[in-house]
Amino acid sequence: MSSINQISLKAVIAGALEISPIELSETSGMNMTENWDSLRQLLIITDIERTFSVKLPFAAVERANSIGEIRAVLHLLGVAPAD
Repeated sequence: MSSINQISLKAVIAGALEISPIELSETSGMNMTENWDSLRQLLIITDIERTFSVKLPFAAVERANSIGEIRAVLHLLGVAPAD
């Protein structure tokens, strides 16, 4: 079984967006990335919470509109996903 630190954040997000992880970078985000709209943002957050066993505060969810910003929020919560 993989530890949380071995799970790829990009893979989780790519799964929610139904695209390949190689299409994503730290600057990929809402309205700049294929399929990433407000509805997919909710799906991304839900998948991240389930995958990494965390609850993201609403204020953090509001500002976490790119992979880099999501990674920063997870870091503050003590989660360090792979990538």
